[in-house]
Amino acid sequence: MLWDSQIGTGIALVQTAAFLYYFAWTMVTPFVDRTHFTQAYFPPREYGLLVPAGMVIIFFTVTFGVAAWHITFSKYPAENVVEAAEAARRRRALG
Repeated sequence: MLWDSQIGTGIALVQTAAFLYYFAWTMVTPFVDRTHFTQAYFPPREYGLLVPAGMVIIFFTVTFGVAAWHITFSKYPAENVVEAAEAARRRRALG
């Protein structure tokens, strides 16, 4: 169990460092002169929106792709589900 907490702490530290880097990149560097030496540590600011937007597009593409795959290749197609629901309603109506 100690190993799990160490892994969790490491992941949290990496995530915090990535967030602080992104925050400095998108919120601080616009106010620093373009010729300042710290600008060399950051990519162009345009990527500050393109990278997260691309990640969101990839996330939704994968999510909806997996959902579509499950719907398409489901063991119980929608027609059978509708028929089963109607049969259940008829059984309930009969008593």
